[in-house]
Parts: sequence; structure tokens; C-alpha cells
Amino acid sequence: MATIKFNKRQEIFEETTRRLNEILIEKEKKEIILQLKADVSANIYKSSRNNYRMKVFNRGKGDANNVRIFVEDNNQIINQEEINSKFPYSKLAPLQNTELMLYIHMSSPRTLIVKLMWDDCTCSDNELDLNLSVPYG
Repeated sequence: MATIKFNKRQEIFEETTRRLNEILIEKEKKEIILQLKADVSANIYKSSRNNYRMKVFNRGKGDANNVRIFVEDNNQIINQEEINSKFPYSKLAPLQNTELMLYIHMSSPRTLIVKLMWDDCTCSDNELDLNLSVPYG
């Protein structure tokens, strides 16, 4: 009787140990992916009295390669030639950024719709759609 109870407890212990090991392995895999993943985003800010810029940056821990930007068709505030001269951006390291000049006037739209795409060690063609507010004043 004691042997049967002991064996049952031993089986439960082994199953619990197996499940905990699986959880730990999964957690380690996620942490490794986070170390390799890039996190690209953008924002608009006023740099001086009548000077506005859009900053594209990588806040992830991995390199962002082949960073591309697509702006809505009725874009009136970013010069397409400037976009074409800077993008695709070959490599945006962690905490690195690049900027685009904005040409904002009173009749400019209040928002700018942007799509960012990039590759990193974990995935190709990551994408982020942003609806950026255009500051005035």
C-alpha cells in the first residue's frame, strides 16, 4: 500500500517537473527572440519655431534591416524625394534613428498615415501601421 502511494506521488512529481521544464524552456525561447527582435516606430515633433520632423527609430534590442516607409497617397507634408533618398534604410541599430523634414502649414492635414516595414533576425517583412498626429502651434 505504501509503495503504491509512493509511486503515485513520484509520478505526480515527475509530471510537475516535466511541465515546469517545458515552461522554463518556452520562457527562455521568448527571451532569446526579444534579444534579436527590432521594434521600429515613428513620431512627429516640433524641433524649432516652424520646423517639424518625423523621427523613425528602433527601440528594440535587435537590428532592423531594410527599413521601408510608405506614406498615404495624399501626403502633403513629406517630400517624396527625401523619402526616396533615405529609404529603404539598410540598417537601423538599437536606439538608432533617422529623421525626415516635414513641411507643415495651416492647411496641412491633422494626421499622417504611415506604414513602416523592416526585417530582423526573427522575421522578414515586419510591419507597423501608424496614424501620427501633426502638431500645430
